[in-house]
Amino acid sequence: MFDREKLVLETAHIRKREFVEQPRHIVYAADQNYIKHIGTALLSVLQNNTNPIHFHLLVSGSEGYDFNIFDQIETSNQNYAISVYHLNTEYFSTLQTTHYFTIAMYYRMSIPCLLKGIAHTALYLDTDVLCLGNIDDLFEIDISNSLIAAVPDAILYRAYIKQLNQFGFTDTEPYFNSGVILFNIDKWNDMAIDKILSEKMQAVEKQNFKLSCPDQDILNLACIGHVHWLSENFNWIHWHQKYSELI
Repeated sequence: MFDREKLVLETAHIRKREFVEQPRHIVYAADQNYIKHIGTALLSVLQNNTNPIHFHLLVSGSEGYDFNIFDQIETSNQNYAISVYHLNTEYFSTLQTTHYFTIAMYYRMSIPCLLKGIAHTALYLDTDVLCLGNIDDLFEIDISNSLIAAVPDAILYRAYIKQLNQFGFTDTEPYFNSGVILFNIDKWNDMAIDKILSEKMQAVEKQNFKLSCPDQDILNLACIGHVHWLSENFNWIHWHQKYSELI
């Protein structure tokens, strides 16, 4: 499904570092609507973690945005690198979108392709996800037998999820939220999951079915039976509850 040569228009290594230890790889994805929020999300990670980190930013619509500002973040963790991948939006132009979700939601699907040979695992985070603590425990989870690690989605209505049965889902299958995903890059590519993603998208289009959360729905369909389930502490989406009530 993904062809790196056609997908990436330009790669810019904004901040380079020679790491003594193997870095954690963390990915953000955004179009012009959310690029401005990457800095806050990125800073929240650096302020709560001391291990080396390589940030990968998948972006579009970034003309005129000064990414060099990310090389000047004053924080307790200076041991980080940043690479920016400017993506070709035409690559996603035929895929479903909604009034709220733009084609940028699909960028996370390309992570295993883009980071092949660079990382064995990579953590994708939505740009509205704030890191409130150390994430070492997350990276130390053994997902060697899974495609991803993710948190069950407690918000989406089960009645809607049931409609995905026609594409291979089951009533008892957990459904994950795509805002926080730890990818097993090697296994994803070994199992050619990109091909499965494409097949699921074609099946949806053939049935003329309108997805409510297009990227999340397709990822769930492609990863059935290969998800390591995480505690919701790693992706807290109960927005009505205050942080002070969680600690």
